[in-house]
Amino acid sequence: MKRGWIFFIFFILFSVGVFSQSETVTFNGTIPNLNLNSGVNNNAVDLSKYFSSNNTITYKFKAGNQGINGIEVQIEPSGLVDITVNTTGVKSIIFIADDDTNTAESNDVNVSISSQISEISFSPNSDALNITKGENKVFAVSTSQSVEWFVDNVKINHTQSTYQFTGELIKVYEIKAKIGSTQKIWFVSVLDPSVLTVPADIPEAAQEESVCGNGLKEKGEDCSSCPNDVQCSQGAVCSSGICVPAKSGFEFSDIILWLVLIFAIIIFVVFAVILFRKKDLLSKFKRPKKQEIKVEEKTSQALQIQENPYKTDNLEPLVEYFKKNLFNYQRNLLVQEALKQGWTQEQIDRALNQIGRENGQNKGNQENTGKKL
Repeated sequence: MKRGWIFFIFFILFSVGVFSQSETVTFNGTIPNLNLNSGVNNNAVDLSKYFSSNNTITYKFKAGNQGINGIEVQIEPSGLVDITVNTTGVKSIIFIADDDTNTAESNDVNVSISSQISEISFSPNSDALNITKGENKVFAVSTSQSVEWFVDNVKINHTQSTYQFTGELIKVYEIKAKIGSTQKIWFVSVLDPSVLTVPADIPEAAQEESVCGNGLKEKGEDCSSCPNDVQCSQGAVCSSGICVPAKSGFEFSDIILWLVLIFAIIIFVVFAVILFRKKDLLSKFKRPKKQEIKVEEKTSQALQIQENPYKTDNLEPLVEYFKKNLFNYQRNLLVQEALKQGWTQEQIDRALNQIGRENGQNKGNQENTGKKL
């Protein structure tokens, strides 16, 4: 009875604990539909206003009835939602709050895109350009949307359509502008202004022609035409007269080439093993045993002296032949040579039987002599 009460109290406490945890995160209201423009829409909605919990909330999302094809959703841990639109029409999203104990979903939020994506152009149009140290260069994007700017793959706090860059170090910079899924990259080589300075009191027409190798970057010289005077900084290589970032590591084509080579070697080895395992091929490489060759030669010579003989029934030459050679040569070879010399199979069998009987008698006599002794 006492154990029953203990179990009952434990069950009540467990049920209360589970019930108290089942409502840890709640959805507090309806999220209104969103009207967005094409491009990046920062802080389109703040989910922390619509979900609450005593625990830390992780925000997620999924597609609603209208789908989310053509839009990108990024949710910060604080609940702020950035939506990038690359399409038109109406889409819908369902937001989810998860506190590791329970989850709660929002209503199906419609996202209406009111404008189409306009064609975007960039300035300057070239991919690579040179400036001197301390010089400013303006980069521009023809768009009314907010632009993400990156310097050497580091995002900067600037979202305007124009960006003024200042070359502070002598090196090759990578400038990138990104609007949704569209982006443009410039490689900017910052050069030492001292090698480009022309004295003011010397008329340009009176200047001497550029001389490669004098340590000065002169008119008409670049890293291709005069690499001694125009040298690319560390981490950059010269390409068509312009310093660009060097590629490092294996190229994808190199990896493919190595894989093809390894595969060809494996196929060759497998094919060779299969080919050499065939019995008819291996038999070509087998050499006859020297003993067998010698036996054939000697047996042939032995019987050539014993001409007969199938005309007579005298088996003494044949018996003497087998007695002499059976312990030194293979029996089947001796039989074959006897057949070649004209002996019949019946005569050979009789001769061999006679030898067998004589061997048996000799063995018996030896045993009897042993007993007497």
